[in-house]
Amino acid sequence: MRLIVLTYLRPALMLFAALLFGFAPQIAAAEDSPQPKEYPRILKAIEQQGLTILGEMKVPGGLRAFAAKAGAQPLTIYLTPDGEHVVVGTLVDEAGQDMAEAQLKEMVEAPIPEVRVSVIRGQGFH
Repeated sequence: MRLIVLTYLRPALMLFAALLFGFAPQIAAAEDSPQPKEYPRILKAIEQQGLTILGEMKVPGGLRAFAAKAGAQPLTIYLTPDGEHVVVGTLVDEAGQDMAEAQLKEMVEAPIPEVRVSVIRGQGFH
């Protein structure tokens, strides 16, 4: 019997790997994994223009903020409460502090998860 340990894979990829390698218990794990959050339509339109949305950040003031990259350039996108407009830039408080700087830096510098496939010694892919 082969034992394959798959970690850090998206649910669909986990399902594919489970079917490919015949390891059915991974299917249950794939179904239990949280699904990615849907972004507003305007952010999807921005992605089609070449920006990469990295995730949502928490900021004050009733806006929603998203970390993004334009090539290698990090930037913050603020979604207006009506969900139909965005502002790209810096949100500062009365002391001049950037309200999203630390979160943006953390999201941009986050390592890309590794894909690991481990095979128990003596067992190969057949």
